[in-house]
Amino acid sequence: MIDRLNGHIKNSTLLFIALILCLGCFSPKSDELSTSIVKYTSHRLDLKKIIAPNYISVREKIKNGKILINATNKADSSFFIVVDINSQQIDQIIKDPFNDYKSTYFDINNQFIFCCDVSSSPCKIFIRGLKDEKRFHLLHSSLVGQSIISVTNVQLFLINNVYGVGVIDIQHQTPLFFQNPAGKSTPPLASTVSFPLSNSLNLVSGHSTTDSTINLYAINNNQKILWKNSVKRPKENSQIRILSAGSVFIMANAKMLIALSKKNGSLIWSKSFDNDINEIKNIDGKIVVCTFNPGSYFPKENESYQIILKLLNSNDGNIVWEKRFNSQGKPNLAICNTNLFIADNENFEVFNVRSGQLSHHSSNSEKERPKYYFNTSTDLATGENYLKFDDQYYW
Repeated sequence: MIDRLNGHIKNSTLLFIALILCLGCFSPKSDELSTSIVKYTSHRLDLKKIIAPNYISVREKIKNGKILINATNKADSSFFIVVDINSQQIDQIIKDPFNDYKSTYFDINNQFIFCCDVSSSPCKIFIRGLKDEKRFHLLHSSLVGQSIISVTNVQLFLINNVYGVGVIDIQHQTPLFFQNPAGKSTPPLASTVSFPLSNSLNLVSGHSTTDSTINLYAINNNQKILWKNSVKRPKENSQIRILSAGSVFIMANAKMLIALSKKNGSLIWSKSFDNDINEIKNIDGKIVVCTFNPGSYFPKENESYQIILKLLNSNDGNIVWEKRFNSQGKPNLAICNTNLFIADNENFEVFNVRSGQLSHHSSNSEKERPKYYFNTSTDLATGENYLKFDDQYYW
């Protein structure tokens, strides 16, 4: 009886969420913002129309021009859905072998689909051919605990783990683990890999030593470490982010931004900022850097901040342009094509990324103030940026 009641509660919750999301799509302010975004983009994909009414998206990411969706249905079952962006059609619907949309993560390459359940430690990674209907079988049992997976055609990366990072050769199923000494844990976002992913060379933020040094390893597609480097992690909770940009890896670490040569790991340039770096984005070989003043990883909606935006050349670190403006609460930032979209609770603006010139501005009175929640969704393989607003993708 209790199990049956829990099932009814889950179904009612899902239906309620779906109703709220559906109603939100028709708000006048959402339509107004969509109209503004359309002016500066060329394409739009409505994900809800593609997967509804049978499925509800739980989380999404973009990989090689496809949207990878962890989804559920009215029966509270869990599925992996692959949507092709260009055709705006569903490629595949695959039953989640763990049947746990809250804890299961998956990724694909040209041949296989991989999944893991982060609720178990160590997590077990399963593999199945993309086109066949055979059951998933065990690829490897991770030694670094609960991890998120990202894959290329030749390697699988275990990231966002508190005990280190791992790399697995898919063909030979040989692992390469970088674990923290004596079980020392670090913030999970300190264990990461460079994006977009490459089939030839990637940089992993490995384990943290006892003196808070982050070790970096450049791994080629033969599972060889080409070079090593290390950086200080000035804060226990600092987030490490690594971008692949041309001939360099760009790494954001607290208030520091550094560029390392892909060839040998040597330092090409470094920049120090007054506050912690909140966001970095790669566009056309240039890096958009966003910081808040006063500095905050988690800005509050009812506080005012000065937002500092800078565009830097990735090859030499020189500043192309700089913008400062005030924001009421945390601003939403997204990059799409050559435009930078910014909105807080009062204003919506569009800048040309290359020149820094303002292309659009609109504002709202306090009573009409909408909640603008949009962000950049970057293709983890190609690096192309999409703007996501509600259930719609723009590019």
